[in-house]
Amino acid sequence: MYYVVSKLGTQTSEIGVATSTTMEPGTWTDHGVIGLPPNDAYNRIDPNWITIDGKQYLQFGSYWEDLFQVELASPLEVSTANPPHQLAYNASLNHREEASFLFQHGDYYYLLFSGGIAGGYTATYPDPGEEYRIHMCRSTSGTGDFVSAIRHNITNEPLTGFRAV
Repeated sequence: MYYVVSKLGTQTSEIGVATSTTMEPGTWTDHGVIGLPPNDAYNRIDPNWITIDGKQYLQFGSYWEDLFQVELASPLEVSTANPPHQLAYNASLNHREEASFLFQHGDYYYLLFSGGIAGGYTATYPDPGEEYRIHMCRSTSGTGDFVSAIRHNITNEPLTGFRAV
């Protein structure tokens, strides 16, 4: 299980991992942080693990420069061979994308993520189209080139992924 130690509004978060063979209380072993280096481009939160063509990857990130992916050497540590690369980038809305979830179905990999303006709805409402919502896009590789339903590449466009919710 991947977990995050974080303080709201900072980029000092860490992603760690704990394991258990039974998932029962008291059986968990905390292996600590996975070694993802800090970077001004991303925040180390919202981890999501997947295997693509026999290699393990972790998706993560929030705000700043949005969603990233990094190859893992094992489920417990980041590979030092390749630095994290950007999966999605919102060129508008103060880069509000987070909580990615990547899965494979058939010949495609689907990336779901949240984006838009969150919070403060009791005082004002965001403009139409800027509300917090879930987006979906797809790729044949799972490691990049994600496109929206209208074929926009999501690394250089505003929130163009298919609005799922």
